[in-house]
Amino acid sequence: MFENLFARHIIASEGLQYEVEQMQTIEDKITAYDKIFMSLEDAKSQIRDDITHNLQKGDKGDAELTTTLQKVRNMVEAKVLHRKRERDLLLVQQLIGKLQAAAESKDKQQARKAAKPEDVVKMFETLLNANEELIAIPGVKDNEAMAKLCAARSLLFKAWRILYLAHSYLMMKQYPQAAALFVRAEQLEIVARQRLLETPARDAVDNTWLDKLQTAARLGKAETLAASATQAASATSSSPGSFLAGSIADSVDLKKLSQTPLSTRLNNYEAAVYGDGKAPKLVDFPPPIEAVACKPVLFDLALNKASYPDLTNRCQQKKAGFMSKLFGRK
Repeated sequence: MFENLFARHIIASEGLQYEVEQMQTIEDKITAYDKIFMSLEDAKSQIRDDITHNLQKGDKGDAELTTTLQKVRNMVEAKVLHRKRERDLLLVQQLIGKLQAAAESKDKQQARKAAKPEDVVKMFETLLNANEELIAIPGVKDNEAMAKLCAARSLLFKAWRILYLAHSYLMMKQYPQAAALFVRAEQLEIVARQRLLETPARDAVDNTWLDKLQTAARLGKAETLAASATQAASATSSSPGSFLAGSIADSVDLKKLSQTPLSTRLNNYEAAVYGDGKAPKLVDFPPPIEAVACKPVLFDLALNKASYPDLTNRCQQKKAGFMSKLFGRK
């Protein structure tokens, strides 16, 4: 009975996977993946019920059967995470398409609300978490090829996450930060490519996203440099002696800038790299003396310890009249 139901669910998921490969639109593929997950969840539920039923038998249960069912459940869980990776990459592709459409749209404000680079960053966070869950499954982490593959995919997803963090800074016109992140994405892409070449477990999807990453990082870096140069040129033409914060092409007195603590110029750190070669000055040390307002609690604590002299003898005493003496008043 178990074999028939389990096989039925697995065959259903594989049939849906074949249909996904024949589909053309991303929306149809995402909908089909939801059906695949339902079939795989039914298979996992069937395995879980059989394990529970076998354990309830106690000493009469088959321990070897339980171990085998647990291994099968781990295999199904790995397949679920593998399919989720494919579905999530489709969602990323959909978001990237929306971002490209937003960049070409004339209504920039409306396009900004529709899609943001931060949405893509969150999707790659999801992919990283799923990859960590995959490597934690018993049997997967013991496989050397799969362990290398998961490590390489982590680098790939981190590189993509950094890439769209760079796009986020680029939209805010923070050009030095964006350029540094694009360079970091290129570096991670090189390392991820080397790691993927070391394992035969990689698939065509990994190679495709590696090539996309390489192209996107180069384009992003070129776009950042061009935008920075354009902004610097426009600022120079409008006010030749002005200082443009956050631009790569700033022409400032680096020696004077290096003497200013980094804590007071967070948007300008070029002197830390191109200065006199010394370590950058982070803060003023010792810090300047500043007046600090006393809190009332300090006075209250001091009052508890204060002892005042007895001044009773110095107080002016009021003289009592005739009527006061008569009625006993002092």
